Amino acid sequence: MSTVHRIVAACAAAIGAVALSACAAHPGVALSVDGRTYTEAEIDEGIAQYSQMLGKHLDRPQFVLGLPATETMTRAAESMGVAATVEEIDAFVAEKQAEGTIGPIDGEISSTMYDILGYLLNSERVNAAAAGMSADEIADLQARINEISSSQRVEVNPRYGTIDEALGKIVAPRFGDVVDLSSFADAGDGADDRPDGGR
Repeated sequence: MSTVHRIVAACAAAIGAVALSACAAHPGVALSVDGRTYTEAEIDEGIAQYSQMLGKHLDRPQFVLGLPATETMTRAAESMGVAATVEEIDAFVAEKQAEGTIGPIDGEISSTMYDILGYLLNSERVNAAAAGMSADEIADLQARINEISSSQRVEVNPRYGTIDEALGKIVAPRFGDVVDLSSFADAGDGADDRPDGGR
């Protein structure tokens, strides 16, 4: 397993400790992560742009429930001093579009897609930094990511999921499938070399 996938596995392992509550009292809201609210309209736009830019479709619960990991990775990158700025994300997109590994979109990149693109770039940077770490340093980084993830306050519309405490994961109720939080990480691998399109 690559370093970045071990790191993302740490995010997934911590998700059972996330404070998950219903946001059904807020009509039109799909998800809130530490106060960052994603409306249903933003999810629609994000899914469309994700498909256009990365050439892969994620079903709605998978897309929504993967979003907390974007904040986790951003905070992990910040703790290492390698977090990407908006300008760096724009440059990353331009580079990947020139390579043909990220497709064009109509209009401006949405804030939701910026979160995902930031996740991809921050994952790349964390992975690069971790490549030179010892096993103990990797373990410390994974523990730090666990702590970040477990301290998140996540409110999710019940249509998208609940915590299965036995599994320690978020479960999408419509299909009963465990949501694998490495979705965006695999998309990041695709942005670099497009091996198989990811999860």
